[in-house]
Amino acid sequence: MQELPVIRVLFVDDNEDIGNIFKSFLEAKKQFQVTACTSAAEGLEFLSSHLVDAIISDYAMPEINGIAFLEIIKHQFPDMPFIMLTGEDTKEIAIAALNAGADFYQNKSDELDIQTLDIAKKIRVLVSKRDAERAIRRKDAILEAISYAADQYLKGSILHIDSRDILGRLGIATGADLVYLVNTVDCDTECFRYEISVLWSKNEDMIPVSPSGWPEKWHHLLTEQKFYSGDITTASRSESDFLRNSGITSLLIIPVSANAQLCGYLVFEDREHEIRRSAIEIQTLNMAAEIIGSARYRSHIEEFYKTPAEEANLGIFLLCSKELRYVNPRICMIFGYRKEELLKLKDPLVLIHPSDREIFQDHITKTLEGADPTHHFECVGIRKDGREIYLEIYLTSIKNQNSMCIAGNLIDVTDRKIIQQSLQESELRYRRLAEQLDDLILVIDTSRTITYVNPAGLLAFPTINQSELPDICEVFREKAYSGFIELIDNSILDGRIRSWSAEISLPNQGTTWYDISITPLKIDEGEITSLVIYFHDVSFRVQREEEIRRAGLAQLELNMEQFQVLNDEIRNPIQVIKGLNLLQGGEYSGRIEVQLGIINDLIDKLDRAWVQSEKVHKFLLRHYQHGFFIEKDSCPIPDENTSSSPPDSQENKP
Repeated sequence: MQELPVIRVLFVDDNEDIGNIFKSFLEAKKQFQVTACTSAAEGLEFLSSHLVDAIISDYAMPEINGIAFLEIIKHQFPDMPFIMLTGEDTKEIAIAALNAGADFYQNKSDELDIQTLDIAKKIRVLVSKRDAERAIRRKDAILEAISYAADQYLKGSILHIDSRDILGRLGIATGADLVYLVNTVDCDTECFRYEISVLWSKNEDMIPVSPSGWPEKWHHLLTEQKFYSGDITTASRSESDFLRNSGITSLLIIPVSANAQLCGYLVFEDREHEIRRSAIEIQTLNMAAEIIGSARYRSHIEEFYKTPAEEANLGIFLLCSKELRYVNPRICMIFGYRKEELLKLKDPLVLIHPSDREIFQDHITKTLEGADPTHHFECVGIRKDGREIYLEIYLTSIKNQNSMCIAGNLIDVTDRKIIQQSLQESELRYRRLAEQLDDLILVIDTSRTITYVNPAGLLAFPTINQSELPDICEVFREKAYSGFIELIDNSILDGRIRSWSAEISLPNQGTTWYDISITPLKIDEGEITSLVIYFHDVSFRVQREEEIRRAGLAQLELNMEQFQVLNDEIRNPIQVIKGLNLLQGGEYSGRIEVQLGIINDLIDKLDRAWVQSEKVHKFLLRHYQHGFFIEKDSCPIPDENTSSSPPDSQENKP
């Protein structure tokens, strides 16, 4: 069974004992390597020089709490899996954590062993999902670079002229710091002689490690035409030491063969970051090695386009005078035909969906005319069994026996299209939900142009025309809303979510209290594509709070009135008792005087309490307008350094 890669976890909690307990439980699973830090600052310092795969953080920490730490992490590492733990079970913290980008939010459990099992499972899922998404993005970029390589080699370019450009495209697509080709010279089973023939590096100061110094184990593996992939974390101790001493974090070596004979290696070195490449990504890069090997062998065959294409995992064809002159095995597999059937087709356009045939023919014509020698487009194809498939096609013109032909390669991107359609359907469902809401929703792009308004928003903003959506500044053109536009610009710049409550006036809504939020939407790389502006009517809640405050003031006045009456009514009987005691005397006269003194002290305290209640009452009457405590210069736009809050906010209470 293949050993699972070690998952590096950063655990941040100001309680050192909690951190050590989680570290022990997680590392007991064998698959995890945990570093425990007692503050967010310590965690950030660790991340400045170490790589991790996932982060678990407590919420309540001094100086930098879990939410602030999460925002910093998402800014520096947008796709980092993040789990928030807290001992405070509040809905507000959970919403804040999820809005800030946390993947999961959990309360700390007394049964840490059971909770650790659950967290371990979640981390595995999150890391696998993140790695799969990275691999898919890299695979698509690699396929495009491979398509470019195949296109260049089909045009008959000399290998050493084009290879550095091709290696650079592969390096950018894979994120590698160095990519180079190694030639074997007089190689046999007892002698390894190598020379680096083509080199691309992200930084000119980087020098590749000499293949002669590779561990002996690698040489035997590569001579069997098997690839080597390793990194400093998962490699054996001796291999890890070699990589670390060479300044390499991860390494991939793929054999390059020409006519089934080993002729060199395609090498990817990572220096700055450790990259764990998936099997699919390595298989895709193996396609690049196959194309390079085929191109090297091309000069030894009569039909220059045949050998590079036969072994390639992307479809390659040659179209001359509306006839297919060559198709590689991959083309046959994509369309479900035998090679003989394809070459005998009277009209190759039967492979293209009727709705896309005109587009396909137009690209053929433009490529042959030479105005643009290379064309890249997508269309729908038809398999032999009638099933529709999505194709990504690259065309270029070549000269063959004094006539111009079309050399093309294509990739079946049906799976990718299905995923895209699923995402579009998901977007449609959310749009339908937005259209059913009574809340006002506006979506704008980074140029502040409105791109979507839900029906409730159209009713509230009559100046918005659905067929010609304006700039957000045209909707909020009054001077009072200049700060609102400034907040939008700030969210575009820093990607922060902003939310507040305010009483504002809208054309068709009157003056109403709203909860307002500005939420930036980002793509995987962290680039902001649009902002969602959300207005939630809270006027009913505010009205109820006003009624409660009014009732409270009325009750306070009634209590004070009754308090004063009660005070007067008690003092009169006391005076009577005191007078009778003086007249009658008796053996209990002294005791009665003492008790009357105690009662008088209590009444004096009640008098002072009444005076204080009267001051509170006057204060409330001075500062509450219609039951609300409102600043004189209140504005519907919050200051960036303070928080604008609804009437029940703690900041607004006396």
